[in-house]
Amino acid sequence: MKNIDGKDVERPISPHLQIYKPQITSVLSISHRLSGIFLGLGLVFSVFHVFFLALGEQSYTIWQCFSNSLIGNVLLFFWLLALVFHALNGLRHLLWDIDVGMSLDYVKWSGIAVCIFSLVLSFILAILIWV
Repeated sequence: MKNIDGKDVERPISPHLQIYKPQITSVLSISHRLSGIFLGLGLVFSVFHVFFLALGEQSYTIWQCFSNSLIGNVLLFFWLLALVFHALNGLRHLLWDIDVGMSLDYVKWSGIAVCIFSLVLSFILAILIWV
């Protein structure tokens, strides 16, 4: 870069993601946003579900073939995981809004608990849904 006089000046480079150590709060914040995006995509697939249902039995049979396939079941499970994670992490944020659990230890352990409970609850719900 050049300054006003036209001389070359070395300016410090702002730190970026490469030097920051990921923390549970930053990882869960990014995950919360990604799960919201995935829930939005799930809503689009729900609209397709209703659309194929409205088109008739033959169209709905095509939709059922997709949704009952391995890819469909995996997508549905990850949508369920995103739903559970987003809900539990949202409850955690609501507690923060009323100033509950703002200590660093509580924030760390509640984040870990949200991850564990999301996985466990998603597997339990998946078993109840598909069995």
